[in-house]
Amino acid sequence: MDVNDYLIDHTALDWPKLLSSWAWLIDEEMEVQPWLMNRFGDLFFVDEAGIVFWLNITDGELSEVAANVDEFFERMESEEGS
Repeated sequence: MDVNDYLIDHTALDWPKLLSSWAWLIDEEMEVQPWLMNRFGDLFFVDEAGIVFWLNITDGELSEVAANVDEFFERMESEEGS
C-alpha cells in the first residue's frame, strides 16, 4: 500500500476559511499546521510540539493520534500488517 494513494494535495487550500467551521473544536491557543488530508476529507494536523491530531469530519471530533510523526507512521505500518 502506498499512503499517497489515499491522500490529496492540500497545499493550495484556504485553510483559515476551511477551518472556520471547525473553530469550536480547535483550541484557539493551539498552533497547528495541516499535514495530511485523506480522500474522505479528514485532516491530520501537527502542533508546535510535534503531536499529530486527527480532525474526523464524519464524527466531528479532534483526537490526538500520535506523539509525533514517526509514531504516526509506525502505527500506520503496524495496523497495515495486522
